[in-house]
Amino acid sequence: MKLLDTAEIKDLQSLITNGNILNIKVKFYQRPYRWTAKKVTDLFEDYRDNRESALMNGDNSKEYFIGAVVFVDERVQEEKDSGKIWKYQVVDGQQRFTTLFLFNYIKYILLVKKVDEAARGNKSRDFNASLEAMEACYKGFIGEYNVNEIERANSDLSNAFDNANQQRIDIDLKDLNKWRQRVGWIADPDISANDYYEKCRAAMYSFLQNEELGITYENDNFNKYFKEALAKIVIKFSNASEAAFCLESEGDYDENDETQVEFPYVQRAFGIFEQIKQLYKVINPNAADSYIKLCGYINLIDEMLENIKLCMIVSSDEDDAYKLFETLNDRSESVNDLELLKNYFYKTYTETSGEPQKQVLKNISMLDNRWRDIFFKYAELEPEIFEYMTVFFSGNTSKNTNERKRKLIKNYLSSYKRTYKPYSFEVINRDFYYIEYIQKILLKIHRIDMTAMRKVSEDSQMSLFIENDLNASIVKRVLGLAMNLPYPVVVASLICDIIHNYANNANNGTSFDIYLEDVLNEERCKIKYPGLWKDACVLWKVTILSRNYESPKLLSDILAEKCNISRISVSRKVEDQIIQFDANVLEESEVYKEFQEWISEWKFSDGAGKIKIKNLFMHLFLKYDLDKNTGRLKRASHIVRTYAIEAIKQDLDHMDASRMDKQNKTRYFHYNLTDRTDFTNGLGNMIPLPVAINRGKHNTPMKDTMTAFSEENLTGWIFDEAIDLFQKNHTIINNYEVPTEAFFNKRKDLLIAYFKRIVKNQKYNPDNEV
Repeated sequence: MKLLDTAEIKDLQSLITNGNILNIKVKFYQRPYRWTAKKVTDLFEDYRDNRESALMNGDNSKEYFIGAVVFVDERVQEEKDSGKIWKYQVVDGQQRFTTLFLFNYIKYILLVKKVDEAARGNKSRDFNASLEAMEACYKGFIGEYNVNEIERANSDLSNAFDNANQQRIDIDLKDLNKWRQRVGWIADPDISANDYYEKCRAAMYSFLQNEELGITYENDNFNKYFKEALAKIVIKFSNASEAAFCLESEGDYDENDETQVEFPYVQRAFGIFEQIKQLYKVINPNAADSYIKLCGYINLIDEMLENIKLCMIVSSDEDDAYKLFETLNDRSESVNDLELLKNYFYKTYTETSGEPQKQVLKNISMLDNRWRDIFFKYAELEPEIFEYMTVFFSGNTSKNTNERKRKLIKNYLSSYKRTYKPYSFEVINRDFYYIEYIQKILLKIHRIDMTAMRKVSEDSQMSLFIENDLNASIVKRVLGLAMNLPYPVVVASLICDIIHNYANNANNGTSFDIYLEDVLNEERCKIKYPGLWKDACVLWKVTILSRNYESPKLLSDILAEKCNISRISVSRKVEDQIIQFDANVLEESEVYKEFQEWISEWKFSDGAGKIKIKNLFMHLFLKYDLDKNTGRLKRASHIVRTYAIEAIKQDLDHMDASRMDKQNKTRYFHYNLTDRTDFTNGLGNMIPLPVAINRGKHNTPMKDTMTAFSEENLTGWIFDEAIDLFQKNHTIINNYEVPTEAFFNKRKDLLIAYFKRIVKNQKYNPDNEV
């Protein structure tokens, strides 16, 4: 299949001279100009280095390649046949072509000044050539509306210049002043700098008011901003040796704030002009005359516009152009994945909604603000939101590349167009709400510094903080645990379940914020949304018990398949449970068997297992007591233990240190045997301790660890049981109590039994005794 019509190496100069006219259209869904100052600096530095290298090698070519651009050819056949008109919709390359537009616009301002200087200085050759260059510059890539007026003004000035030459007198300033005003300048340029900027800005803004610029946005607001920005590109000329760019105060300009549309044009134009002057000075260090410099600047711009090359890829079919665009950008990071993603949403909306343009503009402006709040306000959450929204919009839980994620969401939009068309504002607005819901869920689970808008260090132990919250629902506990492991498929599928449940059972006047507070509270979730609560119980069990993510993925796949956006309209009652253990997918007994196997073999180096064990320890300690007479766990409602904030930062500690104190090796278990670490790095030797206490223990043997429990006021049945077990299972070596193998084996068996019991007790009507 033919994807492209042409692919040629081109430069801007060849597209806009010799009567050629270039017009580039920018679609609604594309962002405005965002080139940074660094990009301009890099462009000039690279061009200068390339230029110097060519000259040193005796190469007359100064060509510098800046990549490929993708266009849709929008010319009618008559325009194609003329070979002079180039009308394109830009798919990729808007930023680079806008920069080249600014080069050409600065050139026009300089040419106006050159014509003015040539007229006043009776420079006949420069005068006529500059008039022609000025007309071609404007017509080629600035605009069409003012072309006739410029041509007439130039003709009138040319006649006045010829008459003055014939009479051997200077040109009449009245004629020159009229011409200045007709080409966008001011009648009297020799005024103070303060007045000069404002008068020039007003004159050019009026001049461009009705112009259709060479780069035209479908978003009329951007056209307005663009013209306002061009009017602010003011260069002050004097008899001094340097022309100066007049730049108004930047004020609160933030280069990363995309709402400040006009500033980047002005700032980059300033950077371009300053770089032109610097490069000219490098090339011509001894140039002093202001007119010679003016001509030099123009010549240097011409040189760069002629030698900066692009590969122009042109297709007549917009879909084909986008396929090419995606292919090119899959090989680089020049376009942000989220920009591409946003473009898909906007493209689908603008092409199928059928809504009035003014309303579309207003809606896209509002959607843009929301998109920024979702993805840029909390930048660290961006990858997660992208991951989970892909699952929600597609139901696909595979581990996908960003390219694949984009395609999956694009497939959803294409499917919607085919099935439901149009993709109206009501629908895109709904979809943006769903993405916002994902962000809101993440903000409730992650530990975020709301001032710095970033995760805090404790976020790595968020699941422990959630376990420490007596009101945290099983839904919240699953999300925290799965994020810490990390098992993104579990997080994504449960998020789908939360949103699906809201759309079916709570979206009747209840805000999502209030709904989410209920979902994350144990008692309210259990009462109001029992189906969702049961789903979370199943997910928690399979996540905490499984060796790896494979078993959780089996159930998560079902949940994502039944709760993604395509199933939103499927009726669901609050008590409807989506997933459960069964013989066809995954039996509960299989998961407990898997748990028994991995935790019996577990060693301290297993990071994912460590996270699960820390959560089980905390759940066990906070929610249960041990009846010493019967050896049974009791979960009683009067138990309201919590850790202090600092103590929540838990780590598993070796009661008999992994690294021995060489001075006192005999105080450690099997200090002289190779099987030592099989016991000391296993579950039977582990105790959860606050990080601060853990770091202060300094590789103590078990006897000293037991003593430290009381010294650090570490009380509770878990500590008491470990001490009691040690007293019953130790030997004496050199008058020092050392644990036996029986200690480690018995304690491991006890802990595994406790962990199984508390997991089994996670059910809809938990018993007090298990």
